[in-house]
Amino acid sequence: RGERIDWRASASAADTLVIFMCAETIRKIARALIEGGRAPSTPIAIVRWATYSHQEVYTGTLLDMAESLESDIRPPAIAIVGEVVSLRNKLKWFGYESEYSLGSAPMLAVEG
Repeated sequence: RGERIDWRASASAADTLVIFMCAETIRKIARALIEGGRAPSTPIAIVRWATYSHQEVYTGTLLDMAESLESDIRPPAIAIVGEVVSLRNKLKWFGYESEYSLGSAPMLAVEG
């Protein structure tokens, strides 16, 4: 607490960023990463309740997240930012989960 993270500088610090406990700040972080030079089309996944049977995954782009006005994202959540997110369906290890799409369309849950 009290520490400030320079998200603009972090935009180019690594190919993949993992941000813990970010449910309430991820929109602001996404905007700062874009302002810092990260492509707006960069994939992002936000995972709530990771590894639990009621795990939820939200996917989209940094721009989707930055422009999102409302969502059901609540703590606890972790965000993964980077092209590695595009491997998610290929590496799907968890089985059943609720999936949501970020962006202008309403978020719809898809089981499986």
